[in-house]
Amino acid sequence: MSKDGKSYVAMVSHYRTKNHVDIINKIIEEGSGFTHSQAIAYFDRIMRTAISFLEEGYCINTPFFRARPTIKGVFEHANESFDASKHKVRISMTAGRELNKAADHISVERIKIRVPLVDQVVDPAKPLVKNELTAKSLLTIFGSALNFDKEDLSQGVFFVPLGGSESNTEWRAMVYSLIRYNEVHLQVPELPAGEYEVQVRVSGLDGLGVNTGVYSSTCTVA
Repeated sequence: MSKDGKSYVAMVSHYRTKNHVDIINKIIEEGSGFTHSQAIAYFDRIMRTAISFLEEGYCINTPFFRARPTIKGVFEHANESFDASKHKVRISMTAGRELNKAADHISVERIKIRVPLVDQVVDPAKPLVKNELTAKSLLTIFGSALNFDKEDLSQGVFFVPLGGSESNTEWRAMVYSLIRYNEVHLQVPELPAGEYEVQVRVSGLDGLGVNTGVYSSTCTVA
């Protein structure tokens, strides 16, 4: 249901997340002529080159993605300087031309399933700081259709590493203090530093299968 209560919007259910390891493996099996070590080296080189440009203050515009440095935080007056204690440099990314074209080739179908919707991920100790996680701290998730059976290890809140993480391991939160339809309280696992996708996995209608809701923003553990 949309906010005006007069129409409906789609809730998307997709397959599990693919990471850089899956991309490298796909390149190799498609017979590109790359060895596994070459594919890793090229992937790493492209990633580190893009990072170095951003660190030097450049914007990046490629057919795959566009990225630019931004600053988050409030400046009290026009002459206030950057203060690392309350201002943060962040990277803003959007899809590039070729990536946007992919949307035209994605097949969709209407299915009757229960899909969790993750609206907000909030650290109660830092409610004004968005998308930053602290290992072993408390976390609150707001949305809809979030309730699940915490005893079923295929359900729950999962943290999936993104980007250049060396680990292909995902972490499931094991400690929950509240599980409701529209709200979940949990303890963040002891996550290594890096970027993560936050997922909520719940049982489907009639207990068939597991459906995944994904938070739209990347969360970071410092």
